[in-house]
Amino acid sequence: MTAPAAGVRTLTAMLSPDLLVDADVPAPPVPARRRRLLALLAAALVGVGAGALTFGLERLEDAPAWFGFWHGLAPWGVVAAVVGAGLPGRCRAAAVAGALVQVGLVTGYYTLEMVSLGTVSTNLAVYMAVAVAAGPFYGASGALLGGPEGRARTVASGVLAAPWLADGCRDLLEDVSGTGSPSVLAVAVGVLVVGAVLPLALNRSLRAGFGGLGTAALVAALILALEELPLG
Repeated sequence: MTAPAAGVRTLTAMLSPDLLVDADVPAPPVPARRRRLLALLAAALVGVGAGALTFGLERLEDAPAWFGFWHGLAPWGVVAAVVGAGLPGRCRAAAVAGALVQVGLVTGYYTLEMVSLGTVSTNLAVYMAVAVAAGPFYGASGALLGGPEGRARTVASGVLAAPWLADGCRDLLEDVSGTGSPSVLAVAVGVLVVGAVLPLALNRSLRAGFGGLGTAALVAALILALEELPLG
């Protein structure tokens, strides 16, 4: 490099150091703390968006009665589990993300309800508490599904299948004692089938699959029992 060229480069660096970029120097990495915060923010936004979408689906013109299924435990649990599956092996982070997704779902759904209908659910505090309690289990279970075959994966498959069994049983019982709508009955049966098949599909052996199914049945029974408590 000639002396004049070196002088120009030095002067440029002194006057505008931020604009002088050396192609050989890699860009500084994004701090881990910032990455974690962005990931958690993304999880919350996914929940808010899915909650708002659920509200919209239920209020489509001529929407059938069974569209109430979309804000049940099972579909919302899937959203949190999918986010958790994006963090394989990181159960703690996935649990936090799952809670944020669930809180976001409740927030998105009931914010739109308040804005569009002018009503506020009297059980909103209960729904938010359920979101905080259930979200970590959904998120962590999603993360565990990416791990090796074992007891943790078996239990995780049961946790994710349990809401399907609970939703299916509840809807089936309500339909039998209510109007007897064929569409609601068909959806209830379909949801039950999904809940029964899910542990078998998520595990690599029949033994683990049936273990997951047993876990799902126990957790589903617990969910249905808790729903009978006079909480709101």
